Amino acid sequence: MSIEPKPKITFAQTEREKIREHFARRAGEAPVPDPFDATSLKVWDEYVQEMHELERQLTEAGDQL
Repeated sequence: MSIEPKPKITFAQTEREKIREHFARRAGEAPVPDPFDATSLKVWDEYVQEMHELERQLTEAGDQL
């Protein structure tokens, strides 16, 4: 019987996983913009900005998209 230590999960790994899960969840919730509705376009712009921020956080954490 071999006793091998379990690999330790660092705080950075768990944070990166949380960000990745949030990114995937939000990607599935993408709003469908109506080009003739200013409110719809504003919601789309906010969504895109949020996704860019999540992408930046993942890149800084060393995750490749």
